[in-house]
Amino acid sequence: QTSTVGPGSGFESTSTMATAAALLSLDRMLAVPADAAVDGRGGVVAPTYFTFVSSTDAPRVRLYFITDSAVRVRVSFSGEFEQERSYTLRTTTWKDAYDDVLKGDRVRLQPAQVHVEEVPTAWHLHTASLRITITKQPCKIEGYCRSNPLGDDDFANAAARSAAAQNEAATTGVKTSIAELHENLVLVHADLATRAAVRDAMGRILHCSTYRGGREHEGQPARSAVAATPACRFYGFGESSGSSIDKAGQRVRCSPHDAIGYDATSSAALYKHVPFYIKFSRSMDKAVAESTAAVGVYYHTLYD
Repeated sequence: QTSTVGPGSGFESTSTMATAAALLSLDRMLAVPADAAVDGRGGVVAPTYFTFVSSTDAPRVRLYFITDSAVRVRVSFSGEFEQERSYTLRTTTWKDAYDDVLKGDRVRLQPAQVHVEEVPTAWHLHTASLRITITKQPCKIEGYCRSNPLGDDDFANAAARSAAAQNEAATTGVKTSIAELHENLVLVHADLATRAAVRDAMGRILHCSTYRGGREHEGQPARSAVAATPACRFYGFGESSGSSIDKAGQRVRCSPHDAIGYDATSSAALYKHVPFYIKFSRSMDKAVAESTAAVGVYYHTLYD
């Protein structure tokens, strides 16, 4: 995989092969099992995963809330998800074919408690620490962290009031938003609309994302100057060269090949390549109080 780490960029294929399919819209969330409800006040559930589908084509999206601040996303363009087989994920909330092999190292958690709020254009999935928003059309996922995470009781009470408001709206048509669930949110991740997930001609699933300061234009990543968002920093990707550990503005390739024409200042991803990075951003808007946010992204893939 390669990445141009700059405004409006995302992980994209090194080739120019034709796109075979793209995740463009979602219009339905499959029912959550009744036994996933974990709070007597209503409004909070903890299923292994949430599944979102499109009635017009096969793509499906699954979200797993491992903790109230860690979310896993899976995308399938066939409508089916392969059996879980991972030797790199230590902490899970699902059954894996290698659980017995890794039983000395793997930790199985109970899924986090989540409140689901549906509005005409999107779903909001709330935890005490996050709000994940899935826009229906064009489909994209945005992640927000709460600058002041809610306590367990505060979150459960807010979720119960939100669930009651949704039930009332089904009768009256008047929707009341619960302020506690939508205040003090900091955007830490945003997919690129119309290209949130793309399957190329080789069957690889690609992911494109933007971030605060990045821009979208006609469904393509904007190639604005890195100087436009001086507060964004990117760290990770495994072993690499260069004089700075900040990879903002650089093109990074996670591939274990010898580098022809090696350059000690610009050659990236040497032998220990890791498809993980941390994005750190700080608000530079002098009109508002300074805020900081960081998000870590790991691509669970063996693709080059």
